[in-house]
Amino acid sequence: MSGATSTIIDLENNGRFVNLSSGEDNNSSLDGFTIRNGYSDYGSVLRLNKSKLLVRNCVFEHNAATQRGVIYFENTTDVRIENNIFRKNSASYGGVLAASNSYATISQSNIFENNIATSYAGAVYQYNSEISFKGCRFLNNQAKSNGGAIY
Repeated sequence: MSGATSTIIDLENNGRFVNLSSGEDNNSSLDGFTIRNGYSDYGSVLRLNKSKLLVRNCVFEHNAATQRGVIYFENTTDVRIENNIFRKNSASYGGVLAASNSYATISQSNIFENNIATSYAGAVYQYNSEISFKGCRFLNNQAKSNGGAIY
């Protein structure tokens, strides 16, 4: 996390940070950033379609999606999320992560804290997807309908 404290990207509520949709492979990674104040529809910080990505050692805070997740991935077979902090983010579905027709591994001490969904899943929303969790902490996440943490 040392890089995350010194490398801060403030999106100033003016859009998404990265959109990957060209078949990026396992060599793609985002490592050691704090990313805050992202704002978009599907994936206020990251949107992946048919792309692979490793997200590691980052802090995501105060990001908002009008639809799904800070990180939204669809039709994706290998998303790895390791050792991140997700705090005070919001979306309609999946305050932090939203997956559709995808596979992801979320491991190595991810912390999901004080995230909110105005519909389902305060932290993680999955539709027709397989997400495995290992070593994660879910603290004070809320959803208006179902799934305070995961739906």
